[in-house]
Amino acid sequence: MLNCEVVADTKLSETHEKIYSASGYQTIEIKNEAGNIQVETNAIDSIYIEYDKICYSTNDDEALQGIKDIEVSIDCDSTEGVISISTFVEVISDINEYQVDFYLSIPENILCDLSNDIGEIKLNGLANPPILSTGSGDITLEHMKCGIKKLNSRWGNIDCSIDTLCDSSKVVISTVYGSQTIHILSIDTTVNADLNLTSQHGSIKTYLLEKSYIDFDLKTSSVGEVSVEGFDNISHGEKWLKRHKIGTIGNNLKNGKFRLRASSETGNVKLRPVE
Repeated sequence: MLNCEVVADTKLSETHEKIYSASGYQTIEIKNEAGNIQVETNAIDSIYIEYDKICYSTNDDEALQGIKDIEVSIDCDSTEGVISISTFVEVISDINEYQVDFYLSIPENILCDLSNDIGEIKLNGLANPPILSTGSGDITLEHMKCGIKKLNSRWGNIDCSIDTLCDSSKVVISTVYGSQTIHILSIDTTVNADLNLTSQHGSIKTYLLEKSYIDFDLKTSSVGEVSVEGFDNISHGEKWLKRHKIGTIGNNLKNGKFRLRASSETGNVKLRPVE
């Protein structure tokens, strides 16, 4: 007796577009079961939402039915200032694969609260600290103008590039198996900012400007190593061990302080200057 694997090699998609005035809205929430989410910024005070319902199946008829089974709900609450989007599949077929891909263009000050069970999240140019999570999917942030309120992923890798940080900014990132790479490309040396980075099994690499005053505490529990290289004016703290390093970089205490706390149970933890 032969076991035959069903191959879902037929793809169908259906595109939808929505445009809203940004007036009165401060938050966009997306809860997506599977698919990718991409967010760009605009300067025209509008919220543009495009989504593709996608189904992979064994033939056109099955794929078309799969498209019909995908539900996308958009709830606009102008009183609370929130646009809430959710996806689900009404009837799940064993031979179909479903996803919904989102593309958004929004003003930079809108708060994004986005979650993907399966799929990537990409943000570019936002100025309001986002809340992001994925089960299995990478998260990429580029040209950010703010901190990160909360960012976590179980299996995905995180690549975060921040152009500017305001005073009292916080960057909070956690992963289970995914790695983290964080670039702070420009820091106003008069501000105070906190970075809190944690991972169970992934590596953590942080790149900061040499001119910053940095108070750091970096550690790994069992397998990984901690390294701090490329900076002048490094002062060792109470611990300077293979798997735990505490210290400071810079000596201008009149400037703001950049506080970095990074730890991984089994991954390497590295601190380097921005190239």
